[in-house]
Amino acid sequence: MSRWRLTVPVLLAVMVATPAAAQAPATKALGRRLTEWLYLGQGDSIYAHMDPETQKGVGSPAAFQNFKGMIEEQGGFEVAIASEEMVPEADGKSVRYERRVRFSKVPEIPILVQWVFGPDGKVTGFDINSD
Repeated sequence: MSRWRLTVPVLLAVMVATPAAAQAPATKALGRRLTEWLYLGQGDSIYAHMDPETQKGVGSPAAFQNFKGMIEEQGGFEVAIASEEMVPEADGKSVRYERRVRFSKVPEIPILVQWVFGPDGKVTGFDINSD
């Protein structure tokens, strides 16, 4: 099975920080919601939660239709969640939502879905990769 990867570079905003620990409960819920929107192809909803630099990197909300298609073609559909956690970024200001899952077409390969949130709660990075 070939390895697949969808990446938007992690772009960190320089802003007055909200402690990452204080962001964790709200961003975990948002990470779940963003992942659901990704699977449903709701690019407008995802795009609205991204910071301007990340929006520029993605290009347009329509790009998420391509991501959705690639995920379905290569992985199928999410069938199990192995774990979810919030991980503080090294900058001490940002936090990353990590979701380890299994997909129907490649159940033997653990997949890691990640969303990085800046101090303002906006998405500054996104990644789906084999774990």
